[in-house]
Amino acid sequence: MDEIEAQWRQLDPIFILGRQRTGTSIMWRALRVAGFFGFPEDHLWYDLIKPLAWWRDPEYKAHLREEIFALGAGRNLLLERQIALLIDQFHRDQLPPECVRWVSKSPGVDAVLVAPMLAEIFPQAQFIFMKRNAITTVNSTIAYMQRNHDSKANVDAVFLSTCKHWVAVMKMWRQVRPLLTGRYIEVAQEHIVTEPGQVARRVTDFLGVPEWSQAVADVFKSRRENTAFPEKDVGDFFYPVDWTREQKQVLARICGPEMAVWGYPLNFQYPGGPQPPEAASGDITPMDMSTYYRWVREYETHELRLMLQRYRELLDQISRGRVMRLLNWLNRVAKRFDVRRQAL
Repeated sequence: MDEIEAQWRQLDPIFILGRQRTGTSIMWRALRVAGFFGFPEDHLWYDLIKPLAWWRDPEYKAHLREEIFALGAGRNLLLERQIALLIDQFHRDQLPPECVRWVSKSPGVDAVLVAPMLAEIFPQAQFIFMKRNAITTVNSTIAYMQRNHDSKANVDAVFLSTCKHWVAVMKMWRQVRPLLTGRYIEVAQEHIVTEPGQVARRVTDFLGVPEWSQAVADVFKSRRENTAFPEKDVGDFFYPVDWTREQKQVLARICGPEMAVWGYPLNFQYPGGPQPPEAASGDITPMDMSTYYRWVREYETHELRLMLQRYRELLDQISRGRVMRLLNWLNRVAKRFDVRRQAL
């Protein structure tokens, strides 16, 4: 027990959070020079820890006998720590032996949602949240998708989903970051480009490795491996977005209020910089951990209901499609029968 406790208290992963196309990849690559290694996308195991929110939620406990939780509390905490140690060992077994600390680069809503839980089960964990103007995030997402995945993809659908996802990630982060005080920094993708040395010093000081500041800055200055615009210089923000009036209206309607909270202007001619604003305070009403765990449980329940609703709609569409195919087949058979009858 004491040995497990001692090992658990030393767990110190680094979590890179944010929306896709906000600089998570360049941050992940830069940290490698300091011996901080991780997988390119590492969000598959987050669902393993979401159920921890259920037994920690006082409202959920109220449905069962309190003595059951009193008897099981110690075992539950031990299980959490064993899960954390297992995840840690998995990363260290799979990553290079020179790995000093492992890094989890997991852009998206789910990783942000569970960040306070990660902070509890990994006592020394630190968090880097990457942010970027919604306009350049959407523009980069569409360009990257067309260049690397599907040149004929439905641009309007990707545009709409990216706008909604950007808002979801940024708003979710504002909800959870008060629970991470002292254990996170926010890094603007624009600042990596315009002030690489200063950002490198902030990041390496935060992680306790200031001696790697210059090496990290050199990575920031290098050509992006994951860029959506390989033909542009690293520091080139001087370009307007080539969008329709309707697309600009959609982004303003969906992202505008959240952009205002973060201090991003609706500037479609010069959205990238050179001096992007610092984040506004904009935190939603702070909550304690008990409220947080209830909120996670309610959020997951809501998402499950939406997923079930989508499945029902899909099954209904499939069912209607089968009926229509059957009716069309019967109609064709009837026509052939009628033609043969007339021939007789």
